Amino acid sequence: MKRLLIISAVVMLASSISMAAILDSAHDLSTGTTGIGSEICVFCHTPHQAQAVSPLWNHTLSSATYVMYGSGSTTLQNAPTIFDGGDNVISALCLSCHDGTVAVGSIAHNYDNTAGANLNGYGVITGDGNVGTNLANDHPINMTYGGTGIGLNDATTITSVLYGDTVQCASCHEVHNESANGFLLRVANTNSDLCTDCHNK
Repeated sequence: MKRLLIISAVVMLASSISMAAILDSAHDLSTGTTGIGSEICVFCHTPHQAQAVSPLWNHTLSSATYVMYGSGSTTLQNAPTIFDGGDNVISALCLSCHDGTVAVGSIAHNYDNTAGANLNGYGVITGDGNVGTNLANDHPINMTYGGTGIGLNDATTITSVLYGDTVQCASCHEVHNESANGFLLRVANTNSDLCTDCHNK
């Protein structure tokens, strides 16, 4: 019983830390309609009636087809043009808001008719937050990181930023990180520190 209480306390503490990191950040979509601190997590997560993807996903996934990065001088290993729900679901979760095809308020379980802020008349993210469906000019995502090419670090040294050996949006971005890294980066990119995790140029 004592062990269960300790585990429960740790889980609750971790949840409160994640919520605190979102409060007043770029991902605090409650501002503007429901007030700061009201239903912050609901735009992405729900404890009940979640979508069939993890982590307790609440937002409608996009059904868009994406144009992925490609270069005549770069060979990408296993760079599919669609997200099949496997390890690559991480980027699909991000794009469900950031590709501009699904309204931010399009969620499976809505507690208080939350609408969110920084949206156009259709409830879609505008400005720099909308990357669209043409990802050809963005860093490759949803690709297997080979780590054997010239200019790349060995994959075994960067497993903490890979998802099933793939590069995803979360390889560079940490949505629960409200630090001063800008663009919700996983680490500050001072001296290209973020880039040199994978690239050894």
